[in-house]
Amino acid sequence: QDAEIEKITQFIKSQRKAVYHEAVTQSQDKRQAFGDFKRDEIYDEAKRVVLEGGQASVSMVQRRLGVGYTRAARLIDMMEEDGIVGPYRGAKPREILVERPSGSAPEGEPKENA
Repeated sequence: QDAEIEKITQFIKSQRKAVYHEAVTQSQDKRQAFGDFKRDEIYDEAKRVVLEGGQASVSMVQRRLGVGYTRAARLIDMMEEDGIVGPYRGAKPREILVERPSGSAPEGEPKENA
């Protein structure tokens, strides 16, 4: 059966030369590949929530912004692409790689007086 599948596959491949679209095959930044489609209108708000909250987790973004899991996960992934948060660490919140805006402290910690 595998030999027959291989023969059919080779036959189909021999009928026509493969045509690859450059935009798909080139190694590109994900943002460039998807253009404006990738930019979520609440991205800046999600970034603020993460930086002010002092942790980056999908569930926190879901709760604070009232969005579903898929959208919240995409926002966190976009922050990783932008170098704001670290990679996925299982059940733990992602590490924040940039400084919080001045005047904000993680939730549960008092703000320092300047």
